[in-house]
Amino acid sequence: AGLPGGWDADAVIDRVERAQAGAEPTAPLIALQAREFAVLVEHLLR
Repeated sequence: AGLPGGWDADAVIDRVERAQAGAEPTAPLIALQAREFAVLVEHLLR
């Protein structure tokens, strides 16, 4: 699922799930810019 700005929703969700499982560093996720995160959430809620 492509998102504006080149985001891939499935890849982002996968990274979040891996981070929650402790398999991925959380710092890069925390570093997501608020605008980009808002675009992702808006897309997922459509």
